[in-house]
Amino acid sequence: MLNFFGYYIRSFSVMRGIVDFLIIFLGGAFLYSFFGLASTGSTTPNEVSPFVLSLVTGIVTWVIIFAIGTYDLPRGFDWKNLTARLIAVFFIAVPLELALWWAVGFVYLNSIFVPVITIAIQLCLFFIVRILYAVILPNYILQNRAIVIAPSHEVEEVKEILLATGSPYKIAYVIPPENLNKHNNIDLAEICKKYDASLVVVGHEKTMKLLKAFASCRFSNIRVMDINLLKEKLLGKVTLEKYYSYHVIFDKFFAVSLMGHIIKRSFDLVVATVILLLTLPITATVGMLIYLHDRHNIFYAQKRVGRAGQVFACYKFRSMRVDAEQNGAVWAQENDDRVTPIGRFIRKTRIDEIPQCLNVLLGEMSIVGPRPERPEFVKDLSEKIPMYSERHYVKPGLTGWAQINESYGASVEDAERKLEYDLYYLKHYNIVLDVLILMKTLSVVLWPNGVR
Repeated sequence: MLNFFGYYIRSFSVMRGIVDFLIIFLGGAFLYSFFGLASTGSTTPNEVSPFVLSLVTGIVTWVIIFAIGTYDLPRGFDWKNLTARLIAVFFIAVPLELALWWAVGFVYLNSIFVPVITIAIQLCLFFIVRILYAVILPNYILQNRAIVIAPSHEVEEVKEILLATGSPYKIAYVIPPENLNKHNNIDLAEICKKYDASLVVVGHEKTMKLLKAFASCRFSNIRVMDINLLKEKLLGKVTLEKYYSYHVIFDKFFAVSLMGHIIKRSFDLVVATVILLLTLPITATVGMLIYLHDRHNIFYAQKRVGRAGQVFACYKFRSMRVDAEQNGAVWAQENDDRVTPIGRFIRKTRIDEIPQCLNVLLGEMSIVGPRPERPEFVKDLSEKIPMYSERHYVKPGLTGWAQINESYGASVEDAERKLEYDLYYLKHYNIVLDVLILMKTLSVVLWPNGVR
């Protein structure tokens, strides 16, 4: 797997992404060359290179395809899900690319249907290529072999992780730890060669004899990976049981330079401003509907815990009845009867979160970070979950790594699962990871699973 600024990507996925982009780019270049219809709109039109047109529009289209979650679909060919996402890509890409070319002064001489037709054909080519992936590339071509040294229950855990993440690895051989004690010298590299394995996964139990066996792997280009590291790379989260031990002392969390903080703050200000401006017609309409429903406040300010445990007023569109919490704070539940009709809609579409951009501008929140929780819940969760308070090393976020990987949390168990993703974010933070999270948030907004 490749580590792209803290975001682990399978080598095959990178190759597939490159091929997909080339298909989109070349398809666009051919179509723009065929139409030959781009100019500056001046008296003497200057032709725009089809290469430039197809490169820019190809990048925009591919980024939307990535952001919409197309690459997160399970292995195989789920044509219904893929079709739905590509239709969403089409309706996002067309106005965006038309606005882009209008903004820089380019117009299409024949009609606006030129880019519409081009994007439609590009997405059809993408769809066809996905069919070819499913037909031509059988599973065994994409799989590598691994040896697991762990007790049976940990072996089952590894199997589940490999299956759930669509990993290219399959378990070729299992070595129970007790078997290692029966031999003085174990040539692990020779065992890997016998089973054509390129990876060794090791469980939690490690002995000096086992550590010596790893030495032969280092000189044979065979990777050795701890089961916790496997979880971190494939699942994108830091397992809590690892941090119940002394290992936490040696891990760096949110180690960011002064320039890194400046870049993150600048990113927050720019994105928050753009979101507020672009969504102004939507937020104005929503505000009016909320007020007309019961003639009460449009906004709702709720106490939340921010960086270093500081409490601040988090702004949201009001989605519940005004008497929703007259008996105190409670977790939101599925089909919560306290939610108003308009509130149910804005929760599913995340529109209720948009006013939090004001908290970002005020410096109380970031665009990307752990979800801000209420003081009552933080006190309870900090007592029940070790490491929970560490999520307050950073400002809470409008979106975050946990938010795009886990559904809404409504229990201690949910909070514990989301904390594992928050710890991963704190460990691997960089501005590129923030951009990737923001892009993938689009998929969560359009496919709002787990919203309450």
